[in-house]
Amino acid sequence: MDLLTTLKRHHMPFASGYSSDIYMRYGKVIKVLEDGCYEDTLNEVLLQQTAADAGLAPQVYSLFEVPGAVVIIMEAIDTDKYKQVVEDTPIGYDPIRLDGIDYNSMMVGSKLYANLIQAGIIHADFHVQNWLKCGNDAIALDFGVASLIQDANQRHLRAAVSTLTPALMALKEFELLYDMGECRDLGELRKMLKRAANLITDHPTTHKAPVCPILFS
Repeated sequence: MDLLTTLKRHHMPFASGYSSDIYMRYGKVIKVLEDGCYEDTLNEVLLQQTAADAGLAPQVYSLFEVPGAVVIIMEAIDTDKYKQVVEDTPIGYDPIRLDGIDYNSMMVGSKLYANLIQAGIIHADFHVQNWLKCGNDAIALDFGVASLIQDANQRHLRAAVSTLTPALMALKEFELLYDMGECRDLGELRKMLKRAANLITDHPTTHKAPVCPILFS
């Protein structure tokens, strides 16, 4: 019996998205992308591993193809500690972004996003189903819509500006927000996003508390 059949017959996914199901097996997380593209998923894995190396996402162990699907094996998340900021977000509705949650959670999520930028990653689909919070610590998930900052196109860079806007508004960085909104040079916009990320991570209201244990063995 192949892996995909075994998972479907004997395991219930603990999370599902538009194009993937996520299972727990033998202490590992198994993400199954049915009809997935191996090359696109390889890019996702490389971006997630870059984030993982910076302590911002689960480690990736392997990526392989099975008939009808692409499979990612990754480190397990302690879901007793790490939670979605908004539980039970219905699939099919516009996902909740950072401007739709409480101030403290917004700043925690914004610092995580800023740390991703400092690690060289633009996550262009950063909503409450794609990151988890434990106190003032957080980890990012699902790098399927992401890019390295030097490769990010205008749509991804504009998504980053939008994601950081609530925190920059809270920090009264109105001039920087205006400049990013008016900027048409993508190279300059990348520099501005890095500056914005530094402002957010350096702000005392977003300093990390003692880190919760991320993963269990």
